[in-house]
Amino acid sequence: MPIPSPSDKPGPQIESANSTIEQLQAQNRQLQQQLLVAQQQTSAPAIQLANGDLSAVLSQQYQQEARDGLWADELELLINDFLYQSDLSHLVSLYSYGCKTTVCQVELVPSVPVDEFDEANWRAVSKKLFEQSWFKRFTMSTSSSTSERMQIYLSTQQVVDQ
Repeated sequence: MPIPSPSDKPGPQIESANSTIEQLQAQNRQLQQQLLVAQQQTSAPAIQLANGDLSAVLSQQYQQEARDGLWADELELLINDFLYQSDLSHLVSLYSYGCKTTVCQVELVPSVPVDEFDEANWRAVSKKLFEQSWFKRFTMSTSSSTSERMQIYLSTQQVVDQ
């Protein structure tokens, strides 16, 4: 049997096997990320909600929480893509956004003049947001809006009302 030379190309079976390996490695990375998120959700203590102001509690948690780069980077990318994939970029823009370990904060502003923007526009944005598959990772959300902006907090933690 001849020894293959370095210039020989791999056969179709090897190419197919390499392709399968790459797909399995990508699936493995996704599953590891899902496992990490699930572990964070089960190991994170419940949020104590004493005064009923979930927005204030999540804002404080967002400010104090350390950043998990892997989790945060993935969700920030999804949030950034959300407006374009949902065909909302003509209506609103991301003013600021960021994720930490269990909490994300998103601030949106109208892309059109404020006098042409109303509550119905915010409802349309919210509806599209709730439809996102990645949004289901969060166990709670809160938002507040004015004609000039909408601020949203998303969290993977459970809430315990005191």
